[in-house]
Amino acid sequence: MPTWFLNGGQDPATDIDTLLECLEMFPLIKIDVLPKAWLMLLFQHYETLIPRIVEAAARPGSSPSAPRLIKPRAVSRCAPM
Repeated sequence: MPTWFLNGGQDPATDIDTLLECLEMFPLIKIDVLPKAWLMLLFQHYETLIPRIVEAAARPGSSPSAPRLIKPRAVSRCAPM
């Protein structure tokens, strides 16, 4: 089954070298690393990741039981606390 990892390059929980070793054993794995991201990369880089997730979900062969995607509305950042 094709698998797509999105990983932060500065994520202390996941070693990038270990993920790269998985590529050799499992050729259907795709790994994208965002160099300046940490653990909460979806929140840090949502403007990059949401379009990629929508694109991946729309690809042929994605799960037929997956919910249909609704076109995302413009997202605004909340003011820092």
